[in-house]
Amino acid sequence: MQCDEVWESHREVRYAWYPLLAALAAGWVLVDARRRMAPRYWTAAVALGGPLGLAAYLALRPLRAGESREGGAAWQLLSKFVVVWTALVAFAALSNLAFRFADPLALGAAWALGALPALVLGIALKRNSEVETGPTGQLAALARWHPGPEKTPDGRAYICRECGKEYPVKLPFCDGCGAWPGQSG
Repeated sequence: MQCDEVWESHREVRYAWYPLLAALAAGWVLVDARRRMAPRYWTAAVALGGPLGLAAYLALRPLRAGESREGGAAWQLLSKFVVVWTALVAFAALSNLAFRFADPLALGAAWALGALPALVLGIALKRNSEVETGPTGQLAALARWHPGPEKTPDGRAYICRECGKEYPVKLPFCDGCGAWPGQSG
């Protein structure tokens, strides 16, 4: 069997890496979106949109407590696209070593045509004054939620979050300031 025949017999494998990566990225987004309480449509956006869909998800997903984004939405989208595009082209180059399907110069040109304009435009649109800190989205609403008033160690009274006064569990609200259990905080 000649070398060309071996390559020809692996034609399906040559191009299988992209759908495989898209499926892996969509699976990761499904798990991450569930953890961040983001809409599930991001999974379809990543599966269909490829690198641009993944960059959009990374740029717009809800932030957790302690996370931050700066530079504005356009900068976030374009900078994430450059990172995802670079990783995709690097994976294609590695795959090209095993199953030759493209000229290495063509891969370099594809990277340059995708990454460089996005990088230049992103730098032009970057706003250093825009900083977004987490939590955002559903996570922000959840961070403000609390299960109810705190009870004393013996369990006979609540501690009001508004005024700090202890009031009996029998009462439906604080007799010091009138706050309802779970309302204050």
